[in-house]
Amino acid sequence: MARKKAVEASRIKSTFLANTSHEIRTPLNGIIGFTNLLLKTELDELQQDYLQTILRSSENLLTTINDIMDFSRIESGNLVLEHSPMDLGLVLEETLQILAPFAYDHRLELVPLIDKQLPRTLIGDPLRIKQIFTSLVGNAVRQSADGNIPVRISVQSSKDSELLVRVSVTDLGNRAAGRDRRELHQLLEASPHEQGQQISSTGLGLAIARSLIMQMGGSIGVDEAAGGGATYWVHLPLGLERNRTSPIRERFPGLRILLADPNRMTRMQVAQMLQHWEVEPVELSEPDTLEPAIEQMWRHDALPDAVIIDTAMAAGNFEPFIRCVQCLADTYQCRIIVQGSPVELRRCYEPLRTRALAFLAKPVTRDNLLRALRRAVPHQNTLKQTGLHPALPGPATTRVLAVDDHEANRLLISELLRGLGVETKVAASGEEALELFRQNSFDLILMDIQMPGMDGIETTQQIRAEEADQRTPIIALTAHAGSEEKARLLAAGLDDYLSKPVSEGQLTHTIQRWMKILAPERTERQHLDIPRLVDIGESLELSNNDASLARDMLQMLIRGLVADEQELHRLFAAGDHRGLYDLVHRVHGGCCYCGVPRLREATGHLQELLRPLQQEDEAAIDERAVDAVTREIRALREWASEQDLDVLFGLVELQEAENI
Repeated sequence: MARKKAVEASRIKSTFLANTSHEIRTPLNGIIGFTNLLLKTELDELQQDYLQTILRSSENLLTTINDIMDFSRIESGNLVLEHSPMDLGLVLEETLQILAPFAYDHRLELVPLIDKQLPRTLIGDPLRIKQIFTSLVGNAVRQSADGNIPVRISVQSSKDSELLVRVSVTDLGNRAAGRDRRELHQLLEASPHEQGQQISSTGLGLAIARSLIMQMGGSIGVDEAAGGGATYWVHLPLGLERNRTSPIRERFPGLRILLADPNRMTRMQVAQMLQHWEVEPVELSEPDTLEPAIEQMWRHDALPDAVIIDTAMAAGNFEPFIRCVQCLADTYQCRIIVQGSPVELRRCYEPLRTRALAFLAKPVTRDNLLRALRRAVPHQNTLKQTGLHPALPGPATTRVLAVDDHEANRLLISELLRGLGVETKVAASGEEALELFRQNSFDLILMDIQMPGMDGIETTQQIRAEEADQRTPIIALTAHAGSEEKARLLAAGLDDYLSKPVSEGQLTHTIQRWMKILAPERTERQHLDIPRLVDIGESLELSNNDASLARDMLQMLIRGLVADEQELHRLFAAGDHRGLYDLVHRVHGGCCYCGVPRLREATGHLQELLRPLQQEDEAAIDERAVDAVTREIRALREWASEQDLDVLFGLVELQEAENI
């Protein structure tokens, strides 16, 4: 009885966790997704700052949810890690942006220092890694004041399919309580079974982080730093993406940027990023020397292409700082980028917004700095980035059905897929998805699991039951959390799994992977099974290679398609199966003299379905076969509206040759 009660209690807890995760993650998926899309549009710096705050707050809430869920799963040994593509440097930058306001309260700068050898795409669990970063950096902020907290990512070693990454966070230790410091050391040194049951709120995050690191196959430790601080380090093995393609790196050869910042470490961080893009940084640390240095450069006709000025140069006195920036812009025509904390940028935004070409919020990220550079020196950008994601393999058009009962999620997935050049249809329920599946052919289906009425699993099982020889990959799109969820979905007939909130990178990677798997099969089917809409060679063959006759026969067929489609609908609505047979028989006969194999096949199929019904007074007409004929008529009409048949059949060249 005790065991049954314990099992039932565990089941109730798991169900509660899954439902709670779903209810919170689903709206977060829309908030985070649409904020990211909005950030890609043209915005001024303040709007960007507000949206970044919304994004960071939403992601912070997501991290908190993950902490709560993971603590319960770690306790029961049921934690399941994701393996999805991610940009580890971007994960760190996003984490530091979330924690920056907390750090600024203690006059701290969070400085990301990312190894330039680090690949842009690795395989891991980005949300759990963000939890690890949040715990380590949060602890460092609580132990420090008045200074810098460097967070370094470096590549330790590399194998064929795996990269060992080292992450280190160094605190100052000048706000550390001795008891808290001892507890953190004990947490890292003790085995999981030796950890005491009583863990303080300070140590809880580190305990969760340590458990996550161990489950990832990594290690964590601490080294005492000079001056009383400590360096917490993590070694993480992360997967390398197969068949990865390196993104095209933007370069600004010959560009010189003056970097005015009194903080040596933040100056070094920005200088390293500039050098990665082949920009020459000229560093300046003393506020009093900025204007004289610019004047000397101006006198020798050696002004830099742009000037990045940190608000720390104001030393809290913003009136002379603003006058200095105005002077540089007005007198010396300098292109100005102002960088600083969001609070300090707001203090000088209004008086400088007509002088500065860009405002750069700290911690400075690679993407934000690159965007500021493009705005400040657009003429120097000699190599545009063409995108991180290669084209999808297989046919030019990939067709995806996205099923989700939440309207915001449907719209978000549609926008993300549209950006990938994917043709998308959406369904708000399992019943609607089934209807669309029966009427159309899809390369991939994204299936929400928890839906009212017919849920995602039931819909998948129904699709599997109705499939013929061709199996369509179905990807679960769910906000559920639970250790057995993935196994349950795969056992129910789904092929893969994506957790909400879904990022653009994860979605792209999943679609690319499945299109790569399906590419040989799709190519073979395209050549062998799926006829072409119009086959000019076949038209010429049917007319004994008389180009004029072939063109005329195709024109005659196309001219009658509008009336034929209208008559087709009228006869079907009236239930006139005899009249419908006569019409389809006539159109099919016309198709036999032209190279229109798809319409010929559709009309031939409907004709054979109607033939045995001619002796009956009343008969049921196959609606799907009628719809198939209608689709091919419309496709052929659309094709014809964009073509010049004389050119296609080579008649223009013949006329020119005769004139010569």
